[in-house]
Amino acid sequence: VASLFTVQQVENVLWAYARLGATLAEDVAVAMQRRALAVLGDFKPQDTANVLWALAKLEVRVDPELLDALVRRAGLVARELQHSGVSNVLWAFAKLQVVVGRELMLLMLLRAKVKVGDFKQEEVADFMWAKVKVGD
Repeated sequence: VASLFTVQQVENVLWAYARLGATLAEDVAVAMQRRALAVLGDFKPQDTANVLWALAKLEVRVDPELLDALVRRAGLVARELQHSGVSNVLWAFAKLQVVVGRELMLLMLLRAKVKVGDFKQEEVADFMWAKVKVGD
């Protein structure tokens, strides 16, 4: 069934499990990640942020190919992320222990600067914590 999921359906499943603090069965996690990789080209900026956040929150083993693809996608959509997306992407990178290149970090910082007035307190705290964890 997961092989037929749209971007929105993959995102919704991962987000819902993460938001509820539920445990995602390994076979479901694998199926969702395979499908995410298959439809990654259709991810909008918020999809990228939400899926990264959900995978980090779920603390599942993330397929290295998917993680690499999501990091590249984050670089492509960084200029379009909303404030919550910037915070969630960087937080996910920190939780997943992603080594973020200087160029991507600069893109995230520049986007945060543009959106700084929209950040909520929790997003600022998450962003700052993640920035320290990820480094420059």
